[in-house]
Amino acid sequence: MCVVVRRLEAQEVPSKQAEAITSAITEVLNDSLENVADTFVSKADMQKVRNLIFCNILSSSIFRLRTIHLTILYEIDKLTTAEIGIISIVRSLLQNGLGCCKTM
Repeated sequence: MCVVVRRLEAQEVPSKQAEAITSAITEVLNDSLENVADTFVSKADMQKVRNLIFCNILSSSIFRLRTIHLTILYEIDKLTTAEIGIISIVRSLLQNGLGCCKTM
């Protein structure tokens, strides 16, 4: 700050004005640096965001897999029920058929 004030004073700018100008320039630069700093993300923060996105994708995939798994189990249950029904029908036909043959 002193170097800028001295340069301004060397250009015949009064001390108070030189200090005010230097202070204003410093304030503008600090604000600009803060704005720039706000637009950048640290590597650690970026990694946290990546991890969060990965976790969300993984959770969504697990949910979909569970849904598919339950659907498959339901379909297996339906097939098992159908097979049991077929077995009962075949058993009934065999019993009736055997009963029919015994009477002949």
